[in-house]
Amino acid sequence: KNIYTLFFYFLLIFENKRLNLLVSNTTMPALSFKALDTFYVNFPEKLSEQKVIGSLLKKLDSLITLQQRKLEQLKQLKKAMLQQLFVDKNNKQPNSRFKNFKGNWEQHRLEEVAQVTMGQSPSSKNYTDNPNDYVLVQGNADLKSNKISPRVWTKEITKQVHKGEIIMTVRAPVGYLAMANMDAVIGRGVAAIDGNKYLYYLLQTKLMDRTWEKLSSGSTFESISSNDIKNLEIKVTETEEEKLITKLMNTVTYFVTLQKNNLTQLTTLKKYLLQNLFI
Repeated sequence: KNIYTLFFYFLLIFENKRLNLLVSNTTMPALSFKALDTFYVNFPEKLSEQKVIGSLLKKLDSLITLQQRKLEQLKQLKKAMLQQLFVDKNNKQPNSRFKNFKGNWEQHRLEEVAQVTMGQSPSSKNYTDNPNDYVLVQGNADLKSNKISPRVWTKEITKQVHKGEIIMTVRAPVGYLAMANMDAVIGRGVAAIDGNKYLYYLLQTKLMDRTWEKLSSGSTFESISSNDIKNLEIKVTETEEEKLITKLMNTVTYFVTLQKNNLTQLTTLKKYLLQNLFI
């Protein structure tokens, strides 16, 4: 009767780490009544203060949930646009098209429209943690938010990706993409594709339809080869139509990124409030 339920709910979230220290170290870890009986918490005596704190955090939780739904809707919109604006292997024209564009799209092998460079790992003795050395991209762990996220550096140059080129993972998980936001050395886990932003979006459709998954399924280490990438059949259209598709996809991608940032800020705010509203 002396504690507001909603306040207590968020208090237990705040105390999660301390509660986990009470978990028994057995085959089936559990919290015992005896352990909980020794667990003390701090809370304001006035129910009015508890209600203000609980209500504030509840409203923030509701806002975070709404923003998560909005992000999922934007992701689904982007996925639908990729499916509608690009041509799959069974068709010659897209399902949706800009006005005044007609005719079938042309089929090519990827190597006919872009240069593919497979990565080659430097010697491990040349790896460093010095940001003044060359950034090394070895796989998905070095890519974040579809960009290079420096984690390891090297003194040795083997193969490179240049700023503005496409990076694609060739080992599990296969087919994930990033746009190089800097020059970097590339290891065996990735390939560099000297293509434009239109090709970047087109390759996203290959991840969606599980093209790479099917190619790598027979591989021991779930990987794809240089020939798999170079011989990939793609369909392209005239330059002006490609530019319009790219512009539209850039716009929806911008809103997806913006929404992710909004959600991150709200999550950070909740963490800050939990740390500062409780003792």
